[in-house]
Amino acid sequence: MEAVKRGNPMSESSVAKKLGKYNKTVILKDGSSLLLRPIQNNDETKISSLFHRLSRSTIYLKFCQEVGQLSKEELTGFCNVDYYDIFALVATIRVKTEERIIAVARYSRRPGECSAELAPVVEDIYQERGIGTHLLEHLADIARQNGIRAFVGDVLSENQTMLNVLKTSGFEAQEELGQGICRVKGEINLQVHQMR
Repeated sequence: MEAVKRGNPMSESSVAKKLGKYNKTVILKDGSSLLLRPIQNNDETKISSLFHRLSRSTIYLKFCQEVGQLSKEELTGFCNVDYYDIFALVATIRVKTEERIIAVARYSRRPGECSAELAPVVEDIYQERGIGTHLLEHLADIARQNGIRAFVGDVLSENQTMLNVLKTSGFEAQEELGQGICRVKGEINLQVHQMR
């Protein structure tokens, strides 16, 4: 597991202990609960399973193109983050005795800036329950602690569900990039204030 905060070498157990402070149990609109926690490098199989449970439509809206498979390298890249410039949270539930990832939200700091690209996705059957909003709120708190002041994201204009979540969270459309893609931006301090 990569070190927390800019490459400081730490053992895997030390990193897991340090990341535990970011674990958060949330209650959804329907009264059910789930755990938000930082992604870990051993989540590759769970992220792959999540990808295979997503509908073709959700995959298209997430990646702005059709994607059939995630390569081993892509899975490794998604799950190995530095927890500072790149941070990802997963939303998990228990299915019998197994933890299942049902959503993920990630930010990647833009080089030399105090803003970061935002990339969330929620499994189809769990959409519109408030999971995206909870992930965004928690990720915004963490990003602010890591010096990020704004999130930016490119969203297909047909992805009204995500655009509504972002609008509710204080994001504003910045510009049309062409090919049906809209760039949105949200100041983190504003987002956290509006979501609470």
